[in-house]
Amino acid sequence: MMRVTVGWALSWGALGYGCFLLSAAHPPLPLTTSRTLNHATAGLAWDGAREVLYLTSAADRQLLRLRLLDGTETGRLDLPRTPEAITLSPDGSRLYVAGVARPHDDMWFDPQEGYLMVIAPPTLTLEAEYVLDLDPLSLVATDDGLVAVAGDRGNGPGW
Repeated sequence: MMRVTVGWALSWGALGYGCFLLSAAHPPLPLTTSRTLNHATAGLAWDGAREVLYLTSAADRQLLRLRLLDGTETGRLDLPRTPEAITLSPDGSRLYVAGVARPHDDMWFDPQEGYLMVIAPPTLTLEAEYVLDLDPLSLVATDDGLVAVAGDRGNGPGW
């Protein structure tokens, strides 16, 4: 049986959001101290090649890059939209951040609007922004630049 241990933990601000990073390494990685950040997170993406964690802060409209081993912030980008979800392309060449036009609402049907922001991971540079005809909730990306965006409950086509 593989032993899973908490490598380190992040917790965010007054909203009480948190993320616990688990180590499934064999042998397990040593435990380190917990770190508290003053950001309510909207999404997380892991970049294994760079050994960094990207997180989006909805309250601050920012993208942060943290070194996983010690939690050091290595970059920050102010975003033009409130972020919802984030994903990294499998080859690590692009970060995709879904942005919302307004808070999610089960009664918001048509017309809807959201955003897709394309970011270069090494420089945290915003390369492009696209307007979507749905309220984005989650997304996934492929190496060849395809991005699937799922809308909030009952909203839009989802692609």
